[in-house]
Amino acid sequence: MITPKAGGVSTLTSSQEPVKMIIDRGVIGSTIYLMAFSDKKLVLKKLTSGWLTVLAVIVFAVGGLLYAGLIGAAAGGLTAFALQEFLTQKKRTAVTKGNLLEVSAKGDLEFDYDDIERVALTKSRLRLYLRNGILGIVISRKYPEKIWPVLAKIMPSKTKEKD
Repeated sequence: MITPKAGGVSTLTSSQEPVKMIIDRGVIGSTIYLMAFSDKKLVLKKLTSGWLTVLAVIVFAVGGLLYAGLIGAAAGGLTAFALQEFLTQKKRTAVTKGNLLEVSAKGDLEFDYDDIERVALTKSRLRLYLRNGILGIVISRKYPEKIWPVLAKIMPSKTKEKD
């Protein structure tokens, strides 16, 4: 309840701004990233690691199960989810105060647009076709309508059509 709602997709229209679009939540595996797009690269800032999410659920659910049975396990799982969301938002706030286009922490990822052959966008997934493989990033189903026009503008040769 005390955690503010995440920002969703933020697009910056000023040509002076280096960051053209920010997506508050992209998930690869079970790791959560903030995605920042510029004219030349995509930077994924790590917000929460996958092991934290899984470990918190296991610890809190098992603790709740031992303490109060099935209801305790459910309460423990919900507590773990709330803790993970709180930590994600706290990290998101810290990350947005810094330089979004700089890889500064362990787990941050950076992709130059020259290394991306094609971009595909579905209802809930952004796929980057790289020279050495495909990276699928899970996004909210609400985001594609906002994302696609910006991608087509900053990477016109990579965004032929929506999948």
